[in-house]
Amino acid sequence: MSAPSTYIAPSGAIVTKLPMPYPGTMPVAAEVIGVEPTATTYIIACPPGTSEGTDEDTCFRVPQTITVGPFASETLPAGAAETGIFEDHFSNELLGDFVLSVRCEMSRTIAQRCTWTGNGTATTVTDTATLETAGFATLFHGDVTIIAGQSLLESGASSTAGTTGTESSGTQASQTLASQTSGTESPAASGTGGGDNGSAASVWGVSRLVAVGAVVLALVNGLML
Repeated sequence: MSAPSTYIAPSGAIVTKLPMPYPGTMPVAAEVIGVEPTATTYIIACPPGTSEGTDEDTCFRVPQTITVGPFASETLPAGAAETGIFEDHFSNELLGDFVLSVRCEMSRTIAQRCTWTGNGTATTVTDTATLETAGFATLFHGDVTIIAGQSLLESGASSTAGTTGTESSGTQASQTLASQTSGTESPAASGTGGGDNGSAASVWGVSRLVAVGAVVLALVNGLML
């Protein structure tokens, strides 16, 4: 994916836009873990130290690992295809030991077909209404604070964070995000382009998180088909 527009916030933090499902208003942190010409992989989650609770000032993001290609960039790079694959991997402790992977065939930011795989059961959906209910019909470009891996976005390299002074501090922060994920190894670690769990979305309130989780459970159990 081409490097998105980036700016320095008043706090000095590096803020950029990345495609994700579920737009939100709460702060989002990101760790870029892999950049290749055909795909970018990153973890998004609540910023380290964010308080948890039930009001609008707290964060209920489920950590997710996202892999997406240039097709979903705000501005399509010259020569890039308008179609590609979006992948999202996460687990949801509110639903017990439930690990979910979503793989969508995309046209720009619009999903054409998505396959949910949860605990060994796979369900494919093409119906727009169902995709919207599950939250994967459209990807949104949301502001995120990069706490690790910025150099990967800038260079387009497909390696993990370097060992310079700047990246060293970022790597320490990234471990905080990575520690929030569970399940199998990430796409960057496995080198397969698939991930295991992570975070990909915007900020959810508990009620919405549980509602979406219920939809996902219904999907993978074939109850909505």
